[in-house]
Amino acid sequence: MQTGQGASQGWRTFLRNHAPDIAAMDLFVVPTTGFDLLYAFVIVRLDRRDIVWINVTRHPTAEWIARQLTEAFPWDKAPRYLIRDRDHIYGDIVTRRLCAIRDKPTAPASPWQNSFAERLIGSIRREYADHIVVLSKAHLHRIGHMKAEGHLGRCCLKGTAGDAANAILTAVGHNLRLVLAWIRILLRLILAALQSTITLPL
Repeated sequence: MQTGQGASQGWRTFLRNHAPDIAAMDLFVVPTTGFDLLYAFVIVRLDRRDIVWINVTRHPTAEWIARQLTEAFPWDKAPRYLIRDRDHIYGDIVTRRLCAIRDKPTAPASPWQNSFAERLIGSIRREYADHIVVLSKAHLHRIGHMKAEGHLGRCCLKGTAGDAANAILTAVGHNLRLVLAWIRILLRLILAALQSTITLPL
């Protein structure tokens, strides 16, 4: 069994050689204004850092996670390997649901081995959750989908600074769409008010 630097080199070699065929998943906790705890589940592909899946629940279970995996990976798009930590929630139900996907749990006390999912979670926390008061499960679900909705789920920028810039641009795009939607509603109301005040000549 490899330990220390040998294990580190072996894992990095595995990631480098198989990146196009690897996905990583993780859970993170976000408190709401009502002092509830929400659990967000994310899956990311390693080669282009594409966000594959984001969902939110109040009560994560092995059955719920297994269902997320089924919905996230159609048969023709499933990765060859799936990285996860050793949380007890990933029980037999989850590993059985992987079917042809090879389960790759990280070594004990080695969160760096799931660094891609950890970086995605850190990006969501820094640029969204830490600056937005989460009101509800639906609200957190929208925050989690900001990257995909902003068409910036694929990040071509490298490093932590690249993740932060990508998240900020996504938030800008999301807010711009909200502003445009409100402008459309306001224009409709103005037009309706004008039409109601105009009297046609007899």
